[in-house]
Amino acid sequence: MLLDLKEMTIASFLRPASAARDLIGLGLDRKSIVALLALSVVLTVISLFVGTPGGLEGYQSAGVPTSPLLFAVIVFLAAVGSVIGINLAGRMLGGAGNLDHIALVLAWTQWLQFILQLSLSVLAYVMAPLAVLLQLPLFLVSIWIFLRMLGQVFGADSVWRMAVIALLGNFVGAFIVAIPIFIIVIMFGAAAA
Repeated sequence: MLLDLKEMTIASFLRPASAARDLIGLGLDRKSIVALLALSVVLTVISLFVGTPGGLEGYQSAGVPTSPLLFAVIVFLAAVGSVIGINLAGRMLGGAGNLDHIALVLAWTQWLQFILQLSLSVLAYVMAPLAVLLQLPLFLVSIWIFLRMLGQVFGADSVWRMAVIALLGNFVGAFIVAIPIFIIVIMFGAAAA
């Protein structure tokens, strides 16, 4: 079964639960899912560096690495931590999620966020005030899409239950990857100094 990228993207905005079932129904193997997750991280980093005027230079004073490669590694580790954390949180709350399906949904929603960010960046060149006004509503829509898709992974229709699982999972995931990320930042930070 081949994926029609345009149709699946549109369906994800209009019918996220159905789109998630279709994605999961593709039966992708773990290697493909990890590759999609890595690709989604690359797209995320590109959108942050290209879509933000001046890249991430403003974050440098806060200690955030401004190297695209290092930032991509950190985002990938955070994504993996989120997948593991969401899986653990979902199982603690009685769900029957699957790591591969969670990673697939996360990668796909990062693709959707890339599309939204790209659209906002283009709109910012034409009508900057409108782009600014649309940021929060589109962010909230992307969270809603993620929660609806995540519900298909855990077999639950409650967006609120998925919100609890996602929040708890991200806290757990943060603890899982905090130490490696800290070590990487220290290593690269010390090497750059």
